[in-house]
Amino acid sequence: MKLKNPPIREAVIDVHIDQQANITELKEWGASQGNFKDPSEIRQFVWRLQTHPDQNDAKEETHLGWRFDSKDNRVVIQLKVSGFTVSLLRPYLNWEELHSWADRVWSLYSTWDAGITRIGVRFINEFPTDGKSAGEIFVHCPQPPLSWSDDSFVLRHEMKRQSVIAVTTSVYERENCVLDIDAIGTDLGWQDIGQLRELKNELFFKMLHESVLAGFDQ
Repeated sequence: MKLKNPPIREAVIDVHIDQQANITELKEWGASQGNFKDPSEIRQFVWRLQTHPDQNDAKEETHLGWRFDSKDNRVVIQLKVSGFTVSLLRPYLNWEELHSWADRVWSLYSTWDAGITRIGVRFINEFPTDGKSAGEIFVHCPQPPLSWSDDSFVLRHEMKRQSVIAVTTSVYERENCVLDIDAIGTDLGWQDIGQLRELKNELFFKMLHESVLAGFDQ
């Protein structure tokens, strides 16, 4: 089932590899794509606190890669030595656009004969409650041990089948809802990414009531 107006805030494909990519070539590739702003560095900072009074605390800094934001602020590509992340922001168009960008990036990483250690498809959905209760929106709602109102809650599920993990996070607040679905494969190849998308879709349609889904199809 394909919805006319899916409530997607961000759609993500994330890939980790088993080798170190060339950080200079990553920047050159990103700069060659056009329609992107100047890249920003992705860095990791680690503080090492010393216990001896004669030693100073040390800060270690590692350059992990580059972040490229499109000029229309819809596409974000993070190119790291350990893998890459492609994100589409609102307004989300379709899976084909997300997959096309990720496929282009994977073509770059595959030049280093990199193997995939982890691949993920994550969709973050956000939509107003329109005055509905949590039970009218989500098929599965938590049952609190205290007789408090359901003005807000966060419910997280983690499911595993062989090498595939699905993590769902449902967030309900009086005005707004978030349904975050992350489908992850730890022993899958690039050609298997469609399986993760199908799992993500299956979970989305099973977690929301039909009356809510109907509102996204208008």
